Amino acid sequence: MKKTCIFVIALLCIQLNAHGQSVSTLKGSIVVTDYEGRIVTLPGEARRIVSLVPSALRILVQVGAADRIVAVDRKSLAAKDGMLPFIARPGLAALPVVGDRKEPNLEAILSLSPDLVITTSTADKADAMQRALGIPVVCVTSEPDEDYEIIRIIGTVAGASKRAEELIGFLSDMSADLKQRVDSVPEGKRKRVYLGLFTNCGRFTQTMPVYQSLVIAGGVNVAADVKASTSWGSVEINKERIIAWDPEIVFVDWLEKPSYLPRERFISDPEFSLVSASRNGRVYYSQTSHDGKDYAASMAEAYYMASILYPEIVPPAEADRVAEIIFSVVYGLPGYYAEWVRSYGIQ
Repeated sequence: MKKTCIFVIALLCIQLNAHGQSVSTLKGSIVVTDYEGRIVTLPGEARRIVSLVPSALRILVQVGAADRIVAVDRKSLAAKDGMLPFIARPGLAALPVVGDRKEPNLEAILSLSPDLVITTSTADKADAMQRALGIPVVCVTSEPDEDYEIIRIIGTVAGASKRAEELIGFLSDMSADLKQRVDSVPEGKRKRVYLGLFTNCGRFTQTMPVYQSLVIAGGVNVAADVKASTSWGSVEINKERIIAWDPEIVFVDWLEKPSYLPRERFISDPEFSLVSASRNGRVYYSQTSHDGKDYAASMAEAYYMASILYPEIVPPAEADRVAEIIFSVVYGLPGYYAEWVRSYGIQ
């Protein structure tokens, strides 16, 4: 997990909060060490923020800073119909699009007079963008594991540190609750699980060795010992290896196109008929692997997965109830979880 050092250099009255970080009670400069190890200084809270990555957009909304966003990235806008930030704050869909992390439109960004850009990039490219724009650029990375430092960084630069810490505390408590429940399952009784991403023409041969929801849910990821080969934590393997692993349960990604019927394709694949999960009808949809890291959805998915792996410990009805609470607390969307799941056809 990345370690983030956050300092707030105040003019007066510096206090120490419960997390051991310096927090000013008056407006002052903010200095953060971002995910590329760059030390970035802001003259104060950012009030006009350009988000070039979906992870930043999600967290800005989650910490209550949606009104500070002045532009979004093209990938987020393309997924707006099912992306929770747009559902919670529909007005975001009307904001200007200024490219994305790979191809930012610097001229369009400058025209909006922002005081901060949040992106995912290399240190060299971020430094070059910062020089070209003349404003701070902060790099964040949505890690595949349970990393909440990204929430702390974004909350700090957006003037929402208190809400960020509350959110981290809430998610940590939810995680601890579920982990405590599944800890009662002996190691030898843990379910062996394969996460099949619906890519490469539906071959399901791409997976993620580290998948936060599955870790919290207490599943044994059969690919855990495989080294990830992409920046977002995936790896390409072959069917023979999946068959040799013989997972008891498989979660498949549906890639935003339910009409592709990935679950049915996996079960009907003659080679996968050798896998226990396929033979026993234990193939299910994942809820978030198709859509990048959303901490609310990932935590809700952890309870959903646990209800499939260990229904005697986490009954499905209880998992749904907890997921509704998560959506309400994180996004202010009470009663929306069930609708969200139905809209994607993944239940």
